[in-house]
Amino acid sequence: MKTDEIALVLMDLQNDVVHPEGLFGKSGLADVVRERSVLENSHAVLERARQLRMLVIHVAHQYRAGHPEVGQGMAIFDSIKTADAMTEGSWGAEPHEMVAPIENEIVVPKRRVSSFYQSDLDLVLRLAGINTIVSAGVATNMVVEATVRDAADRGFANIVIEDCCASFDAEENEFSLKNIIPKFGRVITTLEFFDEFNERKRDIRRG
Repeated sequence: MKTDEIALVLMDLQNDVVHPEGLFGKSGLADVVRERSVLENSHAVLERARQLRMLVIHVAHQYRAGHPEVGQGMAIFDSIKTADAMTEGSWGAEPHEMVAPIENEIVVPKRRVSSFYQSDLDLVLRLAGINTIVSAGVATNMVVEATVRDAADRGFANIVIEDCCASFDAEENEFSLKNIIPKFGRVITTLEFFDEFNERKRDIRRG
């Protein structure tokens, strides 16, 4: 595969989600993220993607002040609104420092589970000539799975890095990685990513 046709998409790796002091991180999710070395692995993958000059996209789940985008009866989002989490401009909405974007890397805001839903992710990918998405993020059975399903419907190939993902519940994480996501793409490890995408395989067209 040519690296200029591949994008690394990091999803919801934000302080409120993965930091020990984050509004959801401190409820146990940050512990799971730490146990699975999600941030360390994602940082390593991010650095390699930068070396290979892959397109890097940071998807940020965030809301306006007061969370007007959360409607009544939307149970999956009620906890976010109640906690006043991931509000635009807040520390909690910012990417964790280990995977923070650098200059010229794209940040795509979203308001729902799938990274594609009413965001400009599809537009950004197509204008860049991307045909394959490498996904990492939290939670596996939510944002990652929903985005992978959506990407497949849109004609993109999917690669998910399993040890760059985590869920609140280990069983749900395992089920998604073993039974759902493989139906829509490949599941690999960080080490397999490094083996498959090493500097010797860089496409010279980006050089």
